[in-house]
Amino acid sequence: MTARGHPSGRPRAATEGRVTDKADTAPRPAPTGLRQPGVSDTLARMPGPARQLPFAIVMRGYDREQVADHLQRLDAELRVLAADRDAATANAHELASHLEEARDEIAELRREIDKLSVPPTTAQGMSERLSRMLQLASDEASEMRAEASAEAAETLSIARQEAADMRSEAAAEAERIRSEAQAAAKKLVDEASARARQVKETAAANESESARLIAERTAAMEAEHTKTMKAANDEARRIVEKAKAEVAELEAVSERERAAERERHDAELADQRERALDEANHIRQTALDIAGERLNRSREMAQAADRARQEIAANLGQLRDKLAELPELLAQPEDSEYDVLSDTDDLELLNRKLSPEARANA
Repeated sequence: MTARGHPSGRPRAATEGRVTDKADTAPRPAPTGLRQPGVSDTLARMPGPARQLPFAIVMRGYDREQVADHLQRLDAELRVLAADRDAATANAHELASHLEEARDEIAELRREIDKLSVPPTTAQGMSERLSRMLQLASDEASEMRAEASAEAAETLSIARQEAADMRSEAAAEAERIRSEAQAAAKKLVDEASARARQVKETAAANESESARLIAERTAAMEAEHTKTMKAANDEARRIVEKAKAEVAELEAVSERERAAERERHDAELADQRERALDEANHIRQTALDIAGERLNRSREMAQAADRARQEIAANLGQLRDKLAELPELLAQPEDSEYDVLSDTDDLELLNRKLSPEARANA
């Protein structure tokens, strides 16, 4: 047998001596794992160059340590390969399961697509397709109806709040005008009464001056009355015009919003046109009812202002009537009264000229 060098670089002689010594002292056991099933077969199935064993050949067999190391490496590699094989097998099974599920899902989707793409020939197929389309249309219509209802509710709330504010402002303004007019009338009456008393006191001394003062005061009161009535009429007219303008503006805004809403609904839901038109008409009618109610209330406030103006005019007319009686009271006495003028004093003559009501006030 031709000698070969040891792979580890040790001399052949030293290796042979070591093996020989061991053989002399004890029986040589079989190498561990050398006879395991499958290992020799694997080595035997190797190609030509791989059949050259990587062990140093010694007397009576191979180097035991080299054989054991090589077998350990083979076992480790086999375990790694087995683990890789098991993992690959499990992965392949999992992928096959996923592939089968995907194929089933694809087949189901294809069947559904084929069913939906082919024109339905039965009532059931048409019902299923129409139910899907109607469900989508119903969802979109419900969402748009919710948005339209929210916008309409917001617009209605704003309109109601503005109407309430306008009513409060108009009522407060009418109350203020009425209070001011009553105060002015009372002031005029008080001033007229005071002036009448003054005229009574000075009538005997200067009758012509009293007449002039009464005329001036009457003219001033007429002018004040005219001014007050004009201011009241202007204010009432301004309030009514403002209310009408605001009502018209609210109606215009409501009309624009309704028109925009109808256009958007017509563009997005052509197939739901009848329903959208019904809802828009309902919203429009509601807004018109609110505007009509607001206009009626504005008219009622204007009528209330007119009634207050009429009451003021009536009070001032009564005041003018009372003032018109003063010149008659201060007129010259009858001839019969001049016959006894020498027998009466100035105070008695003044009492005769005054009416019973004036004497009671005096």
